[in-house]
Amino acid sequence: MDMQVVEVFNGTVMTIDGAFFRRDRFSRVKKYEVEFNKAAQSLTDALVPSAQKKTALNRLVKDNVALIVVLEAKFSNYGVDIPGKRQLVCVANTHVNVQQDLKDVKLWQVHTLLKGLEKIAASADIPMLVCGDFNSVPGSAPHALLAMGKVDPMHPDLAVDPLGILRPITKLTHTLPLVSAYSSFARIRQPLMHLG
Repeated sequence: MDMQVVEVFNGTVMTIDGAFFRRDRFSRVKKYEVEFNKAAQSLTDALVPSAQKKTALNRLVKDNVALIVVLEAKFSNYGVDIPGKRQLVCVANTHVNVQQDLKDVKLWQVHTLLKGLEKIAASADIPMLVCGDFNSVPGSAPHALLAMGKVDPMHPDLAVDPLGILRPITKLTHTLPLVSAYSSFARIRQPLMHLG
């Protein structure tokens, strides 16, 4: 199987992340790197008072990245009624921060990725697949944002925001029509009713 790796290099030898795709089935059209460290630098430059910048960067800079690739299928599944139609798919892959006491950082990283995906979606009508290790459980704020497109303003995860990076809460939304790949497995089974 002929595979190609698409990598994003995040400044040190130890933090290379990437994604694989089959070159016999797809060709890479575009690659976008979402470097959360660079986004953290921009965020602190814009929002955080200079006296607190070092503390803010220590909290936000965690060497996590996301990679977004647009792939084109080499063999179209379209019929003869759409000759020349390109079959594209956008795939995002990420590894969100693992530390449980950094709920604000996890949510900010997921929100940053989704905003990048919204820009791509606005420029092209193509299917999207969002993958990764989100280090978040169902019911957490990152999961709610991904699955429902918003976070309840009263969500307990929002209580942890020492830098104010999640404010205003109304910005924690996205318009992508995402559906969980696990949703069909996560449904609660209804108990069987026995009629006497």
